[in-house]
Amino acid sequence: MATITLGTSAQTTLTAVKFSRGLDLSDADIATIAQKILTPEGPGTNTPVVFPGAFARTGLLFVPNRGVLQCKAGDYVGVDPSGVVVLVPRYAIATTATATGNTHTSTLVDSLSTNVLLLNWYAGMVIAGSGITAGTKIASIAAGGLSLVLTAATSSTLTGTTLTVGSWVHT
Repeated sequence: MATITLGTSAQTTLTAVKFSRGLDLSDADIATIAQKILTPEGPGTNTPVVFPGAFARTGLLFVPNRGVLQCKAGDYVGVDPSGVVVLVPRYAIATTATATGNTHTSTLVDSLSTNVLLLNWYAGMVIAGSGITAGTKIASIAAGGLSLVLTAATSSTLTGTTLTVGSWVHT
């Protein structure tokens, strides 16, 4: 595994890794993130400096002047260009942010192009698409992942419309 680019769909990018205690997360990737985490300023200066031991395979993430966070498998740890660290829980990022489906001027979306459960979609994610009111969320997903219920009815009946979830993306 290698570091990836992480960010919101409308924001700057972060250098990030998907946390794992296994061999799929290399020591080099851990070191890359750890070396990018900076304290606001070094002793006696106004220049940010590397925060020693800020991230390790144990999953402990030391956030300068904030405390310690415990990373869980699948969480994303990112660092922006100024050294600010961000922890994004695994459930906040879909593996794939888009699928197609049919809307029916109701809360039902069916005939999804793929099992969205396998894409890490979950109830509570914000969903967007034609005829979907801004801020609408997924209320539930059927066991097979090929249909879902929204928190608000769609304003149109469409076939094969593109649906997009989440605000975090990774490449």
